[in-house]
Amino acid sequence: MLIMSSLLWVKLALRSIAETMNKGLFSRVEIERVLYSLPKDLANQYSFILDRIPNRRLSEAMNILEWISFTFRPLSCQEFVEAVEPPGLGSGIELSPTNAHRRAGQVVDLVFGLVKVRNDQVLLVHDTVRDFLMFGQHLMTLHPLHAHQQILSTCFEALLEEPDVKRPAFFNYAAEFWGRHFQEVGRLAGGNSPPSFLDALAKLFDDNHPEFFLRWLRRYDPLNPKAGSQPEKRLEDFPSQHVYMNFIRANL
Repeated sequence: MLIMSSLLWVKLALRSIAETMNKGLFSRVEIERVLYSLPKDLANQYSFILDRIPNRRLSEAMNILEWISFTFRPLSCQEFVEAVEPPGLGSGIELSPTNAHRRAGQVVDLVFGLVKVRNDQVLLVHDTVRDFLMFGQHLMTLHPLHAHQQILSTCFEALLEEPDVKRPAFFNYAAEFWGRHFQEVGRLAGGNSPPSFLDALAKLFDDNHPEFFLRWLRRYDPLNPKAGSQPEKRLEDFPSQHVYMNFIRANL
């Protein structure tokens, strides 16, 4: 913890000095004042970072932190950008790896010091960030049910996009993990899933319009998870919707 707090203090110091100098304040007195104002322990450093977020952007910051804290694996830069930004606004197939990395860095700069971009993944700087936000040590508190609902809603949006997939990278995550988020929503809500999620589930498994069902299984088959992407498969190559629905019910 001491090493972590020391590293974070250095990052905050460098950022604060740069901001002070950008305001035209270059004197030693001003820089010392800034440095002495920085907290030394980890919890107060986290609070300091959160307190700096403008009120008008608090919901945006919370959305970023929820996504990074409650996905079942780290998201790649492109997956993250496609998840938190609407299709067509900096996300989608046009994003090159370099642009995705740059854009992810721009997005998480709002919560600088709590989140990092490393090896094409968007991550919390440390597990203690999630613990700090989970257990009410600040007014900004993570709520698992809200987080899983938000992620599940975005998963269903990606799976049911028409006519084509608009979030190709995030579609991979949605195809594999929507069921686990559905399970968490049900568990945290006492077994009650919102009607909008039940409607989305019905659309995904609709016998009369199987295009969404087929697109999902071509990307990820829960009955054969090691198969990977199978774009050449036809509907008749998979078991029926009823088989998969029973599998989902049994495993959720």
